[in-house]
Amino acid sequence: RAVFGADELDFVSLFSSVTGTAGGLAETDYCAANAYLDAHASAGGWRAPVRSLGWSGWLEVGMLADMLQPAASTAASTATSGDTSGDTAGDTIEGTTEPLAHPLVTEIRRGVDGTTTGHGTLAPGTHWVLDEHRIGGVPVLPGTAQLEAVRATAAAVAAGPVELTDVLFIEPFEVPDATTADLRVTIGPRTDGTAQATLTGTGTTYCRATVAWPATAPGTPLDLDAVRARCTSQPGLVAGSHEPPGALVTYGAHWRTVREVWRGPGEQLTLLEVPEDQRDDLPGWGFSPAVLDQATFVFDGSGGGALPMGYGQVLVHGPLPARVWVHRTLGEPAGESDIRSDSFTVVADDGAELVSVTEFLLRRMDSVRPAGRGTPAAPADAQARWLAPAEGVDAFLRSLAADLGGHVVISPRSLDWVVAQVARDARAAFGVPEGDAAAVAISAAADPDANPAEAMVAGIWASVLGVTTVRAESDFFDLGGNSLVAVQLIAQIREATGVRLPMRAIFETPTVAEMAAIVTSMRDESAAEPQPASTIKRLARRGPE
Repeated sequence: RAVFGADELDFVSLFSSVTGTAGGLAETDYCAANAYLDAHASAGGWRAPVRSLGWSGWLEVGMLADMLQPAASTAASTATSGDTSGDTAGDTIEGTTEPLAHPLVTEIRRGVDGTTTGHGTLAPGTHWVLDEHRIGGVPVLPGTAQLEAVRATAAAVAAGPVELTDVLFIEPFEVPDATTADLRVTIGPRTDGTAQATLTGTGTTYCRATVAWPATAPGTPLDLDAVRARCTSQPGLVAGSHEPPGALVTYGAHWRTVREVWRGPGEQLTLLEVPEDQRDDLPGWGFSPAVLDQATFVFDGSGGGALPMGYGQVLVHGPLPARVWVHRTLGEPAGESDIRSDSFTVVADDGAELVSVTEFLLRRMDSVRPAGRGTPAAPADAQARWLAPAEGVDAFLRSLAADLGGHVVISPRSLDWVVAQVARDARAAFGVPEGDAAAVAISAAADPDANPAEAMVAGIWASVLGVTTVRAESDFFDLGGNSLVAVQLIAQIREATGVRLPMRAIFETPTVAEMAAIVTSMRDESAAEPQPASTIKRLARRGPE
């Protein structure tokens, strides 16, 4: 005030912290300093409007990023040196290490706790899968390459088919030119035949999935001659097919694999073939990311300008040869919908099933908020508490335009949730049990007339999203939901209802009422299905011969 108090200022904004209101363990001095700023904004003495903004943490910039980034750098350096004592990727117990002949995953580390970690170092200059796959000119590791890295690590755990379910891509894996990046796939110990897999870079999680090793035989071979007989060749679709029209992604030579396309009522058949001069690049891959990426393309004008969100299931029976066929059953065109769900099968020349994909989710690029670059390391659930820089700037500008009083808290989570989280962090630090979950849970104020299914869904939404009011018409994305939170929400609804709600449901039924309706419908359908007999049928006893 002594410096600026006499000036004709338009406004004064004091950058405080939500900690000044919610508190924080071992942060008494920091809490007090920010509480002073909040009080000062109401004390008067300025010739301009004064407002104290109580920020939550920002990703990428500011104090939080400064605190987190050294941790990420330290983790990367200890991993490189072979120290497993503090590795954030999950190698917390020293085990054995062995090389792997794979283009992405070059080392496998086996922990004595049952954890398996695959590691590799990537660069656009050494990996065509990066150099030839660019978004806005920046090399980005394709989602199919992330799948292949997880598959390769899973194959090192156990032989046979590999099944990946509930695959979620959290953000693009960017590796700018003239830089390198660590890739790390961590597969936890197996429980009931499955394990959780996480693909990370230096301080960032890019992909999550559930891995299984099923004793599943391939399906009935596809009769390729019959499919071609009932379809029509579409030579016009082949030209330029390696780079779909309207796409913001640019592709290199390895993506030029489309040779022929047949389309008929409700189905499409595509022949993909790796050029002769690129076949030396195939050894080591279970499937070429470029080939599987092209296998996802539907020639209906909906593929351009879209990014993959995830897969419901990917079942890999064996490696892909240089020449494969892709057969898909076509649904309704995507039209104006932001989300497209697709399923297809990749087969060999004899029709034998090699890879089957169900619930492949694409979202239009213009409806996807670009992920920030260089996001510091942070637990996934914690990142939901923090603001991306673009969100922070937007909130700041809106705070200037609104009459909100002298003190405003800006947080992607409700203040009730932040206060409850501070209490949870404190209990965890001192080893205090959570006790009655109802005492610390955040309640959902559902509509008074909501049916039980809507009330159940609303309660789960409130808990996962950290909001106090969820109504039948509430939209998941309007409440701050994202694809990472969607996985947690779907998992909790599956556990609460016993209904295996598909991942795409959060995009196709984004309101409480819509999701409750589909849960009820699926539960009713399951109840109507014939159930196996619970007792052994009594057989008449045969008399003496």
